[in-house]
Amino acid sequence: GQGQGQDLPAAVSTVRTYSEGEWRDTNVYEREAMRPGQTVEGPAILVESTGTTVVEAGWVASAARGGLQLSRAVPLARTVAIGTTCDPIYLEVFNNLFMSIAEEMGFTLQNTAFSVNMKERL
Repeated sequence: GQGQGQDLPAAVSTVRTYSEGEWRDTNVYEREAMRPGQTVEGPAILVESTGTTVVEAGWVASAARGGLQLSRAVPLARTVAIGTTCDPIYLEVFNNLFMSIAEEMGFTLQNTAFSVNMKERL
């Protein structure tokens, strides 16, 4: 990955990583060498004494006082909203399954309830 602006941290090495279905050349940076305000675009790997941060393609890591901020630089493209496609047969099977469970719970509550008010409502 490349950094933004003029003041970029120096990459200590480049490694091959597999991300989003393909191999990529990925720069490795030392997190401790980054000063506040420096940014690195993904794909990149930031190493430090307490851990490793992988910055995926489309993300940016920004050094701040006392931490690191990750933000999405490229909006995630979706052609279909998650959860809007469903097989109608599975939908009907699960609909009937959940309805059956709800009915059984109602019968159990009706048979075991101590309150006359509860028994009459079911």
